[in-house]
Amino acid sequence: MAKSKSKKIHVFKRFKKKKKKEKVETEMETQLQQPLKTVEDLHQEVDEVAQAMHQNLVKIRDREGKLETLMDKGERLEEGANQFAVMTSKARRKMWLREHRRNMILIGVVIFFLLIILITVIIIILWKTGVIFVE
Repeated sequence: MAKSKSKKIHVFKRFKKKKKKEKVETEMETQLQQPLKTVEDLHQEVDEVAQAMHQNLVKIRDREGKLETLMDKGERLEEGANQFAVMTSKARRKMWLREHRRNMILIGVVIFFLLIILITVIIIILWKTGVIFVE
């Protein structure tokens, strides 16, 4: 069974090669059948190619201009984004201080009273031990 498959594939490959040869031959025949181009036809083709190249160059210049404007816009957007980031961080800090100002004042008052109590306790202890004499 394996031999019959290989024969079929081999026959199919031969058929493909024949088709390729026929295709190449028909292309060559059509080229030979076409009349030779005149100088005027060649000039016309050259003019068409030159015009196409000119149009391509114009399109390239237009793209360059558009790219430059896009680059400028991108730089401006980046600068705006940086300024926005700075402003938002400042606003966030300001809002945090606004929200926590009362808590910070209360903590400061508590610490102040604790220091007064601590100093008073130290003075009382030193007076009872006899280190400080009050007259």
